Amino acid sequence: MQSKQSKQVKHVKQVKKRRMILLLAAVLTFTLLFFTARIANGATASTVPLPWESPLAALARSFTGPVAKSIALISIVVGLGPLMLGGGDFTGWGRWMAYIMVAAGTLGGAGNIVNTLGLTGAVV
Repeated sequence: MQSKQSKQVKHVKQVKKRRMILLLAAVLTFTLLFFTARIANGATASTVPLPWESPLAALARSFTGPVAKSIALISIVVGLGPLMLGGGDFTGWGRWMAYIMVAAGTLGGAGNIVNTLGLTGAVV
């Protein structure tokens, strides 16, 4: 059996350990918040464009332009052709490839299809 005094010593050590962990957590949280705020402030203060902004803007224009619309339409037609003409005889990996073509065409041209229908919404 442990004596009453050894139990108290053990309890005091546990309390000190908990206090140190809480203090460490508080310091880490404060440090993280402080530096995150400084990084965010520095990121918004910059007026010089980043080197990858113009290539990404060119890619965005390419993905939403007439070339993307025609590629999406061709992909849908090429994917649906075998499914419509082949019917139930079209099996195996060929059917999966046709499904993938239809899905890629639909996903790739979704923005253009929505714009063609005259609907508007948020553009990401």
